Amino acid sequence: MKLKKVISVVLAAVMFAGLGSACGPQKNEGDGKVSVKIGFWPRKDDWPEGYELHEKYLATMNEKYPDITIIPDNFEYTPDTFLPAAASGQIPNLYRVPFTEVEKIVKAGYAADLTDKMKELGYDTALKDSILDLVTVDGKYYGVPYNAYIVGMLYNVELFKEAGLVDENGCPIYPTNFEELKNTAVTIKEKTGKAGFSFPTIDKEGGWMLMSMAWSFGVDFMEQIDGKWTATFDSPEMINLMQYISDLKWKYDVLPENILLSRNDEYQLFATNQTASMYAAGDWANGMISAYGMSKDNISNAPVPAGDGGACSLIGGDIWMVSPDTTPEQIDAIFKWIDVKGDGLALDDAAVSNKKEQYKTDNEKNLAVVEDEFSIYKHADRIEQINDAKAEYINVDKKIWNTAYSDTLILKAEEPVDAQQLYGVLSPMLQEVLTNKDTDIPALVKKVNDNFQKDFLDKNN
Repeated sequence: MKLKKVISVVLAAVMFAGLGSACGPQKNEGDGKVSVKIGFWPRKDDWPEGYELHEKYLATMNEKYPDITIIPDNFEYTPDTFLPAAASGQIPNLYRVPFTEVEKIVKAGYAADLTDKMKELGYDTALKDSILDLVTVDGKYYGVPYNAYIVGMLYNVELFKEAGLVDENGCPIYPTNFEELKNTAVTIKEKTGKAGFSFPTIDKEGGWMLMSMAWSFGVDFMEQIDGKWTATFDSPEMINLMQYISDLKWKYDVLPENILLSRNDEYQLFATNQTASMYAAGDWANGMISAYGMSKDNISNAPVPAGDGGACSLIGGDIWMVSPDTTPEQIDAIFKWIDVKGDGLALDDAAVSNKKEQYKTDNEKNLAVVEDEFSIYKHADRIEQINDAKAEYINVDKKIWNTAYSDTLILKAEEPVDAQQLYGVLSPMLQEVLTNKDTDIPALVKKVNDNFQKDFLDKNN
């Protein structure tokens, strides 16, 4: 598999005043003990299972390291609020961000250099080079990769069966290219009356899910020319993609009637057998199972279709980063915490036990526990530890849950500059094509490309 390598402080003070002592990084206690604030701590009311797991992690941490005090913090990263929060000292010692945000945060001065610690612990040789690249800025490491997902396709087994699109084993016959995707969607609509295909179109979700499809059509979104980033998606490939999507709506009528869909809207449509297929990130299946009681056995997973650009799948994920005023002693404590959770390189018996508890809990709640489709590590021993911990809890039919992705799948990291902002401008373009049958697609593509250049890329050059 391949991987392409890939404000004011016053305003911030007003926005974040009054948030209380729970926010902001923790300082050393000065008595030989170390305290650290850990962000992304689950709220008990919002995610009780996650909260209970974190309480168990905390108990393990207190037993193993009594001189380290962990202070839970509910801080969650959002692109629009992070910089003001950081400017006013409101970020915890440890916080979590998407792959796309590392360089922006480092350049703004809100991340600690973790190079020495990561080399000391062996992360520099254990992580896959392509993953290590994502946390590297100017030759230094600024984050600990936490997880990775690959965008694939989800198929509704019941609708495929109803349409007669299953093999002798009852497994969906999934499309391998975009002509087959269109034909499959048409058959689903004709045989069942339900939408054959859908994708989100509002917020940034639409642009995010569009990315793999666009790359597979051969779209290049940007390149660096003479040291300056230039938007390059005003191209025949993007026009062809937009025309394909327009045809799905206006020529073939295989999309949901309401095309202004959030991710949760898609969850509901898919989980209630109103749509048969969609692009999806790795954890979307369990989102639908949790929210709408969908059976895991009604979900089939497979690679994305191939186009002129090949079968391209976006690889994304999350990274743990550390606030810049965190001390070396606190950084050492943070790595111990990451290990106790089972998110780090070192997996001792306690960490493996915590991972097993997570898989056991998911299994008991009838969430899909599946073989990992992608590991961020290249050390076979660690991969085997995770697989062994998970093995007894895997609860999906491997014939319909296809995580054995082909070596021909092209894995691509999110775009290197302003990826979140790019998603934000692509979603309205989708909406325009799907709400206006007579859209001048070449003119629309040019307008969005030029505005992305002016509003975002030019500010980085």
